[in-house]
Amino acid sequence: MKAVKKPLTILVTGASKGIGFDLAQRLQKWGHRVIGVARSQPIEPFTFTFLSCDLTDKEAVSKLPDALKKVSPQLDVVIQNAGLGYGGSVEELPDDAFEKTLALNVLAINRLNRLLLPMIKDARGYIIHVGSVAGDLAIPFQTFYSASKAALERYSEGLRNELKPFGVRVVTIKPGDTQSQFSANRVTVYQKESPYYERIQRSIQRMEADEKSGMPTHSVFRVIKKIITRKNPPVSVTIGLSYQFLQLLNRILPKKFVQFILYQLYGK
Repeated sequence: MKAVKKPLTILVTGASKGIGFDLAQRLQKWGHRVIGVARSQPIEPFTFTFLSCDLTDKEAVSKLPDALKKVSPQLDVVIQNAGLGYGGSVEELPDDAFEKTLALNVLAINRLNRLLLPMIKDARGYIIHVGSVAGDLAIPFQTFYSASKAALERYSEGLRNELKPFGVRVVTIKPGDTQSQFSANRVTVYQKESPYYERIQRSIQRMEADEKSGMPTHSVFRVIKKIITRKNPPVSVTIGLSYQFLQLLNRILPKKFVQFILYQLYGK
């Protein structure tokens, strides 16, 4: 991998495994200074700087800027990758499932951005939010996740225009099914006695099969590599031609027909 001319300091959240770990490792190997943040340390060997932090813990997050400055006085790129997903029906998931999903997938992202904005503005840097195609195409029995990613993209678009005069670039990337550890980390809640049981089981099995045969994690790295070398990156980037095609269909086909397709794939 060709080394970069000017190393950047890059923060990656959710860096202990999956997409976040792969990003942190590859960006470090590319020649940047990478700081990975997660609740638990990666199991696999790693070369980037690691900081332990629960991003839903307000007190712990408030200490992150000072910890970052001890590693580097500058911060050029923030990649907000940490996320949580629940599998199950809206009716039967725990009362706090939606709150926990929003707490990590949206609220924690906003809290960290606000704390790091002085450094990012000084660097005229980049904020990259890892969204999902599921934010555009609501997946049944993964409704809370889809809703949180839709909220994240609207937040990202608003923040982009607020920060534009400061030279800060805000981008949402939207991977489709990826060969990460998301399937293993998804919290699934459904019982055999449930009237939804067979449908949820089929839906989760379909999701897991799609993720297992999905894009490799380095597909996300290739997109981010392009974003941080552009002065005027796009507002959002959908990763994968098949998912770009699905989004095109979502825009041009009647909404009722799109819902019918999603029902057949994940809800029936």
